[in-house]
Amino acid sequence: MFPEHADCLYRDAGQMERYILELEARGWPLDDQFDDVIQSWRIHRLGGSQQVATDRELTILEALIDAEVLDESARDYFRRMDPAEQPEREAWLYGRREWRKADREAHRAWDEWAKVHGRYPMPEHVQRMFRELESAHSSHSHERRR
Repeated sequence: MFPEHADCLYRDAGQMERYILELEARGWPLDDQFDDVIQSWRIHRLGGSQQVATDRELTILEALIDAEVLDESARDYFRRMDPAEQPEREAWLYGRREWRKADREAHRAWDEWAKVHGRYPMPEHVQRMFRELESAHSSHSHERRR
């Protein structure tokens, strides 16, 4: 059903590494893949919930723990997704990669502004980033309904 993501189920470390690098070659930089996992961890840590994660996301999580970017308790916020559902989830994540990056960048800009100036009022350039993000999200949602 999602042949471009069929390799996502490899449990062998070498095969998974090749899949992750293949995604990078297809336009999903490693830094963005890692940032997505970190963002998921932040959200689920704040909410006290768990991310139902693909094998790729779990592999990246382990790399982040090994590199001491996240501590071992980060594992508590992830659990493995049913393998049968993983290709569809990987296709969905791949399709939203640019939107997720724009979302992270808008929030980073807002955080940087807030560190210096306080949270409110939100500066115009950050408001514009969020409006563009919302517009892109609405367009993407509209296209999916067609």
